[in-house]
Amino acid sequence: MRRVEVDAAAIVSAEFDESSLYLGVEHDPWERVPRVDGTGGKRAGFELRYSSSVLQIPLHDPAPLRIDRDTYLCAEDRQVGYTSEYADKYYNENHRRKRAFDGNVRWYWGKDPITRGATTVRAYRGEASSPATTLLLPGMDVAHGVAGGGRLWLVARTATRPAVGRSVLSTGVDGGIHSLITGGIDITDRCWPVGPEPLDHHGYVQYCLRGLDRMRFSDKVDQVSATYVGHWPSGRIHVRFRHRDYPGLMLTARLNLYDEQGVRLDNLLSYASAELREQADTCAYPAASEAIAGVLHV
Repeated sequence: MRRVEVDAAAIVSAEFDESSLYLGVEHDPWERVPRVDGTGGKRAGFELRYSSSVLQIPLHDPAPLRIDRDTYLCAEDRQVGYTSEYADKYYNENHRRKRAFDGNVRWYWGKDPITRGATTVRAYRGEASSPATTLLLPGMDVAHGVAGGGRLWLVARTATRPAVGRSVLSTGVDGGIHSLITGGIDITDRCWPVGPEPLDHHGYVQYCLRGLDRMRFSDKVDQVSATYVGHWPSGRIHVRFRHRDYPGLMLTARLNLYDEQGVRLDNLLSYASAELREQADTCAYPAASEAIAGVLHV
């Protein structure tokens, strides 16, 4: 991998297809314009507004050392989108990829805002704003998806917590959906190899347990304890605690120590404490009715 500099004031969007990467950038020249409010009325003061362009970088050329408007042509038929994961109406709470492109067909999926525990899948042709196909997957979460050959493949699992089982679903623009048998598929040769177990793995586990055990990450929780469950590299730390807004239940958060390639996740204690605190203070947990034997997995 290589760090590539982009000569621009900001990168505001990134998209790609089979042949090119499209970077939406803001750049000189800029202008000073009056500030406006949400209704279009003028406000005191001014704001700076840059020009914007979409640069097209061919994927099959050698990796560039630098990207600028003098080296790469502007894609005149594309607009800067200024979009993000959080701007989408169907924001995926698991931070998973939720869109796929196949030629002239765009696929999108996310939680249905009306039907609890269901996922909606939509396909669009070209630049059309109305979907060509809409599918509802009751009681299913979608973890991953990919499109190709005129079809969409989704890795789905039950929406209950803890999720039970996974399946691969295949669908086309015609709307038919099929479940594929995956038990006999061996992808070992197509995976990145996992490195050796770190020599200090057991010491690192104990270090993380000492940092998380009895951590009072919110004034709404108590009886915090931490245990390590499983084996390297897929073992996880289970942080168990009680929350004052969930009386009678034990809540359990499961934290990964390593990524899918066996590489240690940096600053585990810092990001874990911040995430646990944010969840506790906002009660961003599943409904208490989803608890099993008095334990609610969060």
